[in-house]
Amino acid sequence: MPPRTSLLPSNINVRYLYFFATHGFWLTILLLVLINFLLSCILSLSPLAILPAHLIALRTLLGDPTASFRSREQALAIPLIMDRKLDLLVIMPTGMGKSVLFSLPPLLEEDKLTIVFVPLVALVADHMRRLTECGISVAEWQG
Repeated sequence: MPPRTSLLPSNINVRYLYFFATHGFWLTILLLVLINFLLSCILSLSPLAILPAHLIALRTLLGDPTASFRSREQALAIPLIMDRKLDLLVIMPTGMGKSVLFSLPPLLEEDKLTIVFVPLVALVADHMRRLTECGISVAEWQG
């Protein structure tokens, strides 16, 4: 039997490759969180310009004429979502307004379709009620 050849350079330790293969998912998540943090630091240095249409849509959605965006990240994400030029991953803690990020586009662009996957059944009815109250037609698909 001929000797087995390896595609790996001889200086790469197999233990390190095993570590990456088993921990690669978590390293990827850590890297994404780090990138998000660095981008938020960089963006926090730039002036924030909130478009009047976005603020009006937010106030309509929340039913509060004095409402404003909860965080700088939330306000920065809306124009990026509406531009539709980039894939966007927004990581925000509970209660920081992630629902607003998928609820505002249908208010701002009535001729577009927005598909939302809601992993928690308890949130589906609440989201559907709030969007219907804003005049957005919604449908639920259960599979």
